[in-house]
Amino acid sequence: MMNHFIELIDADSQLATTPVNDNITLLHWAAINSRVEIAKYLINKGAKIDAFGGALNSTPLHWAVRDGKLDMVIFLLSYDAQPLLVDGEGFSCIHLATIFGHSAIVAYLVAKGQDINLPDKSGLTPLMHAAHKVKNRDPTQLLI
Repeated sequence: MMNHFIELIDADSQLATTPVNDNITLLHWAAINSRVEIAKYLINKGAKIDAFGGALNSTPLHWAVRDGKLDMVIFLLSYDAQPLLVDGEGFSCIHLATIFGHSAIVAYLVAKGQDINLPDKSGLTPLMHAAHKVKNRDPTQLLI
């Protein structure tokens, strides 16, 4: 499958950088499906790592965080994806990881220096979201 993908991109290199419906890029799809090899190829072909797209106006990193794809989060951050960017709902990556109960991603972001007191557009911190919305106690315990 990867060989066929490479053939398609090599035949039309703009596929790697051109958004489609709702400004969604192939990198967004690689991120949510945890296709690290494809994401690396797209970035090397010029894909914008922090492109905003989709109904929630999110970056590929937001998509990976929201869906709990730790391996992709680690990969995208290693290529300087910006975790402090906010999506269309006003959430940064630490907020999304907390809201969706992805404790491993919360722990990783905190270990990488994310501010656990960062307010979202409504003034709520990740801990406030964890206490209010998350059924799993793990994110709350990580943030205390």
